[in-house]
Amino acid sequence: GMEPPGWETVGSAGFSKDDAWYPSLALDSSDTPFVAYMDLDKDLKATVMKFDGMNWVNVGSAGFSPKAADSISLAIDGNDTPYVAFKDRDDPNGYASVMTFDSESWIYVGSPSFSGYWIDTPSLALDSSGTPYVAYWDWGISNKATVMAYKPAPSVSTSSPANGAVIQSMDTLTVNFDRDMLHDGSEHAA
Repeated sequence: GMEPPGWETVGSAGFSKDDAWYPSLALDSSDTPFVAYMDLDKDLKATVMKFDGMNWVNVGSAGFSPKAADSISLAIDGNDTPYVAFKDRDDPNGYASVMTFDSESWIYVGSPSFSGYWIDTPSLALDSSGTPYVAYWDWGISNKATVMAYKPAPSVSTSSPANGAVIQSMDTLTVNFDRDMLHDGSEHAA
């Protein structure tokens, strides 16, 4: 028979090479489990592993973050691309960083250590278009909650000067419009 209902181990128990601090779990669209953790075997840097149906295997290199990666949070986008948010640690404190796997290696999303202040316990989520959002405990604002989202640079073609000209004229228009409104306001007040 049928297996009785209950909890069962996925792959082998204790599959990480050493201590796995702050494990964070996410599933891709094929229900493949991925786990991110702070890897004692790799000087507390980030490691992500996935279960290939038989074994737990590394996604990219183990210990891929340049520095210790505290309080890792894992999320997977609609294209099955994993992302991790973590406290990018300069002992003992650190700022928020997000990295993603580009099918060959782990790279930062935007600048490393992008939060204005030290953070703790980041939580990562991706919206329907794959934009990463990170919530965290913000040391700079009395340990209150802050959320940041990554906004990529607009994809403006550098070969065409027309784009720059359009943006320039829009800026000018906005300024003129504001001045006209102020001017009208002062006339009506008189």
